[in-house]
Amino acid sequence: MTQWLVWLNFTSSLSATCSSIETNKRIINGTHARDGAYPWIAHIKYVSEELTSYCGATIISNQWLLTAAHCMWPEKGFENNRSNAAKILHFHLEKIILHPAHAIGKMTQDLT
Repeated sequence: MTQWLVWLNFTSSLSATCSSIETNKRIINGTHARDGAYPWIAHIKYVSEELTSYCGATIISNQWLLTAAHCMWPEKGFENNRSNAAKILHFHLEKIILHPAHAIGKMTQDLT
């Protein structure tokens, strides 16, 4: 089974505290961002039987995200679900639109 999750941090619309999520400690000497500091950022997670992949995205409207095209293989999903975890919303992607000049395996026009 393949599953796409898009996590959006809507801190202004939810008042409960966020549950903790396990993270990988790859950032050295970084600082934690306060809730709501970057409301235009989305986290994209791809889960399949073979792998789990993570990407970032920019929220450009209430229905659109902009991310790298190489983050979107394969295209799956279509249902919206709200997580029980406060401040995190889970959505299955309904539609993926690749830049018309994007070529798989090349990093030119790597937009979705």
